[in-house]
Amino acid sequence: MDKEIYVENLGKVKLKISTRARYMRLKVSPKDGITAILPENLPEKYILKFIHEKRSWLQQSMKRQEHHRHQFTVFTHDSIYRTRSHILYLKTHAKNTIRSVVAGNRIVVWYPVGADVQDESQEFAATES
Repeated sequence: MDKEIYVENLGKVKLKISTRARYMRLKVSPKDGITAILPENLPEKYILKFIHEKRSWLQQSMKRQEHHRHQFTVFTHDSIYRTRSHILYLKTHAKNTIRSVVAGNRIVVWYPVGADVQDESQEFAATES
C-alpha cells in the first residue's frame, strides 16, 4: 500500500510499504520528490518522528537536486537522438500502448497518437515485440 502525506515545509512525502524493508529509509529524487520506504506494520507516529528528525537533511537534499528537476531529456516526434551504434525514431500509432523494436542500428518506439510525450504523469502499457 502506497500513500502520500503532507509535511509542513517539505510538501508531499510518498510512503511506500515494503515487505523486504527492515528499517525506515528516505530517498529524494528530482522526479519523485521525497519517498519514505517503510517496513510493514510500522506505526505512523514513528514515521512522522523519523521524517521530522531528518527534516534538515531532506531540505538540503531537495535544494541540491532542484537544478536537476528540469534537466531530463524529452524526446518529441521531431527529435533525432543518436548514440554510437543506434538511432532513436519516435512514431505514433492508433493503439493506447507503447511498442518498441530494436533492429540493426534502429530503435523504433510507437506511442499513442494523442499522447503528450512531455507529460510525466501519463502511463501506458508497454508491449514487447
